[in-house]
Amino acid sequence: MANKNRSAEAVIEKGAIVIRLPIKNLPLAVKYGPEPEGTRVTDARSFAKDVVTCLNAEDEVGTTAIHRMFDDAFAQAIEDGSMAVEVVGEDK
Repeated sequence: MANKNRSAEAVIEKGAIVIRLPIKNLPLAVKYGPEPEGTRVTDARSFAKDVVTCLNAEDEVGTTAIHRMFDDAFAQAIEDGSMAVEVVGEDK
């Protein structure tokens, strides 16, 4: 079950990893994010559509920001010592 007090979260639901960022939280996420100081969201719903477009945009080889985010999370989980994976050499 999702934690309604979080500004953004990842959960497992019905066999899928689901990532949520409530649209109402976009103005604060941008305000405290890496964008230039003074940047503010004036229309959260429209901005959400633009963000979704960017998240799903493919580069020249078909990779999206979502793929890169998961690649980073996979690597971090492995580096953090996940017991649910096995790192095997090329000879196995």
